[in-house]
Amino acid sequence: MRKVACFFAFVLFFMLSFARAQDTKDVNARSPNPAAMSRMEKKAQKKKVKQKQLAEKSIEKGRKRHEKIQTRDVRKRMKKSKHTASANNAHKREFFLKRWFQPKQRTKRR
Repeated sequence: MRKVACFFAFVLFFMLSFARAQDTKDVNARSPNPAAMSRMEKKAQKKKVKQKQLAEKSIEKGRKRHEKIQTRDVRKRMKKSKHTASANNAHKREFFLKRWFQPKQRTKRR
């Protein structure tokens, strides 16, 4: 009985969050063109993109430096553990709600 109640609460929460997401739609959603941005907004957008690129570049640089300062044996061990982790994570099942609500694969009858 407890599982049924938890499941019902989860479904109710899911439905409420979905309803809220539809209420927050843009009023002019049918418009094919996005709203025109001012020059200041474009400048701010470009600055934000540039900062994001710099952050990604610095993260990658730090990652390479971290690997470079390790000994040869540690680098080999890191590479091996990365390989095993990616192999283990590659065979995970999809999220259960996604599996439940996707259309079934049907084969042709002969």
